[in-house]
Amino acid sequence: MDTAQDPAQFRYEPLPDSRTYIRLLQIQHSEPEQTIRCTLTPFLLEKAPPYHAVSYTWGDPKSTTSITLNHRNMVIRENCDYALRQASAAHHGAYLWIDAICINQHDNAEKSHQVAIMATFYRQAARVLSCVGQHSPDSLLIFDVLKRYDDYFADFYNTMTVHFGEMENDWITQSWRHFEAEHSKWSPMLLGLREKLIGALSNFIERPYFSRVWILQELYMGNGRITVCCGIDRGPLSSLFALSIWVTNWWYRSTGLVDRSAGLLFRGLTPRSHYSVDVNRKIIFQRPNGLALGAGPNISPSRLWDVLEALRRYACEDPRDKIYGVLALVNWEDRPRPLPDYKKDILQLAKEVFGILLVSEPDDLGTWYNQSFLNMVHHVRLMMNVPSQHKTLRSTIRATGDPSGDQTMLRKPKYPRYADVRWRGTRLSLLPKDARVKHDDVLFLKSEPQDRGLHAEIVDRKGKIIAYAPKATAKDDWFVECLFWSQARPKIHAGTAARLRSASWSSLLYRLHYDSNILILRQDHEGNFRIVGPAFSAMDRKPGLKLPAPLCFKIWWDLEDALLLESLFSRYTRRTKKEIAKLGDWSKMRIFAHPDSTIVKGPFEPEEIREALQFRNFAAFREPGWD
Repeated sequence: MDTAQDPAQFRYEPLPDSRTYIRLLQIQHSEPEQTIRCTLTPFLLEKAPPYHAVSYTWGDPKSTTSITLNHRNMVIRENCDYALRQASAAHHGAYLWIDAICINQHDNAEKSHQVAIMATFYRQAARVLSCVGQHSPDSLLIFDVLKRYDDYFADFYNTMTVHFGEMENDWITQSWRHFEAEHSKWSPMLLGLREKLIGALSNFIERPYFSRVWILQELYMGNGRITVCCGIDRGPLSSLFALSIWVTNWWYRSTGLVDRSAGLLFRGLTPRSHYSVDVNRKIIFQRPNGLALGAGPNISPSRLWDVLEALRRYACEDPRDKIYGVLALVNWEDRPRPLPDYKKDILQLAKEVFGILLVSEPDDLGTWYNQSFLNMVHHVRLMMNVPSQHKTLRSTIRATGDPSGDQTMLRKPKYPRYADVRWRGTRLSLLPKDARVKHDDVLFLKSEPQDRGLHAEIVDRKGKIIAYAPKATAKDDWFVECLFWSQARPKIHAGTAARLRSASWSSLLYRLHYDSNILILRQDHEGNFRIVGPAFSAMDRKPGLKLPAPLCFKIWWDLEDALLLESLFSRYTRRTKKEIAKLGDWSKMRIFAHPDSTIVKGPFEPEEIREALQFRNFAAFREPGWD
């Protein structure tokens, strides 16, 4: 019999208004080895009774069991069943909210509305129950320590909260000094456990729960009201956070890394807060942000790009939830905000995200300059599993359409585009036939257009191939490039923002790299630039060719152009003629929708760009012609 028609199977009644109502679960029976019996009741959210929100990981979709819901049968995953039993043991008879049951997962309209207010569900909950799964030997040790020294870590956490408002590099150090002076008698008792605790915490933080996208928002909204449930044990997340800080701080002190404050590791959402230490080949605290969001200092919402960078370490079943699951963590200011809509396909949502990035104001030199928009597109496309097949991408992009018709959201008068300032390069000359001729240029075209095959070869003074360019590339065209993802950030281990700026401009600005993205630009008689097409690096991994005096360009991307161009760059990895041939006749590809779809201005002296970024002169990067 079809379960959809089976009267014994639970079927959802539509909510009166899925934008303002919530369903709450109440467990009536949850004895071990017996089927859970519970009821599900809708409430107007603003009049809902006190309830606890459950945070857990869905687990294997093939591992299922059944519960009795409103006197009917409902199939759920085993992880959900176990989380319900943990929640019932912690708060028997209380109302609960758990997403897999309280939202009709088969109704996309309801699901979209409920996900849009999910942050409110966790913010309004009396407590958030962080159900991390069953016990392991590592977690048994952790919870045994937390129970034996509960007063110690509770006091340590309270001491830390006093210093949360201090500078990020000082709050944990100050907390430790104040606390150690008053509780020195406790330290010797814990010293014998610290080596074991390092490995135990490392394994604990590697649980699937801590790699889940949704926990970031759930713990962030439940900050200060979170109970961790592990096996039959439970305790405040604040104590687990304090234990993590204690172990981390001990590691720094014992290795002489006191200045690398543990507080910084747990502060924010960016990948820089993911610090790892190799101890007996184990990675320590690879994913600490869940602990910080749930028990650390009050963290303000972050820039969209900072949140997207952090999501590289997190997973979810539906790639659209990489965006919908973190909406409450982003500082949207007056920028457009994507509304959850599970009727959209992944490309539609990706276009919306890319559009928001294009109309976001640039940040300081340490972040915006070190990340080109094409790198952002590459990262988000991989993160959201957006297809990159160039032959079908253009038609797919246009088939998805836009709410505003032929004009994308970028053309709405309220939101100007901001320039991608990561591009710099030099003018091309024709390689002299007489090698004895002296010249100051560093990049040359090997031959005239009529003497070429499918593409032009760009070479250095010695005739070594640097890149393959479109066949139409001509003398006096501009060769401009930006670094790809792996080279996007300079490797700087310490120092001030000034040192970061200095290192960025000195080590990256004046050298080509093997994994650069390259464009060929042409200037017309009126001084305007257009993009001739993409070029592909042929350099190896050795230190790149030096550019003695590169000039910078500002590019205001058309969204379709950027998606198509990134898809082409992402398919080229080996830097050989054979691979170029696999791309097809790329030199004739119509990458750009029309000559003015992507706007290019330049050239600019590097210091001009640097000063505008340093002094946050955003008007210098706003779309030309913007009032």
